[in-house]
Amino acid sequence: MAQGLNRKHLIEGTQAALARMGIDYVDVIFCHHPKPCTPIEETVRAMNYIIEHGWSFYWGTSNWPASSILEACEIADRLGLIRPVVEHSQNNFFSRDRVEYKFTTLYKRYKFGVTAWSPLAFGTLSGKYTVDFPEGSRFTMEPTKRSMFGGETFTKNVEKAEKLKVIAEKWAVPWLRCRSRGVSQIKMWQRCWLGQARRRSWRKTSRRCRSSTISLQR
Repeated sequence: MAQGLNRKHLIEGTQAALARMGIDYVDVIFCHHPKPCTPIEETVRAMNYIIEHGWSFYWGTSNWPASSILEACEIADRLGLIRPVVEHSQNNFFSRDRVEYKFTTLYKRYKFGVTAWSPLAFGTLSGKYTVDFPEGSRFTMEPTKRSMFGGETFTKNVEKAEKLKVIAEKWAVPWLRCRSRGVSQIKMWQRCWLGQARRRSWRKTSRRCRSSTISLQR
């Protein structure tokens, strides 16, 4: 993934990624988090350049606020450039407002799509969490996730998950398909981590790590 969303990083990052994978193009490139230091117009122009050079068919956003996506689409239309077509957004029982409410204008005006991530709310809906984080779980492997999603909110969500357990175990993912507007894919990951104690960091191993994408057809 390119560091930042400016023209230099997007173009160089795309070329480097394609070289590492040994392929000529990808179907879609997601731009993760808009950066305050980079004008959205610069990102739109860079992605248009990448698509016109045949390195990707489409581009999308990842964890962008609806207002920034709308701005990108409006800039693209005004300048005659290629606009984003899909957002990569968290969507589950506990996190629904973005996909169900904030993206309404995007659906109506641009037929915007959504690829949902974390359908099990970082494993909370799987029932594996109680008041503690079991060894080997994502919250023990990724301290930043623990700080972001732990605390009082996590405790309340665990309590809700326990009450929803019978429903969640069977319907957490199918519910996204039936309930969430605009969602065309649901991404689920099986993560494997190798700790580097000396550096006090973690790196994901490329082997044995698998992702699963559920494509939804309506």
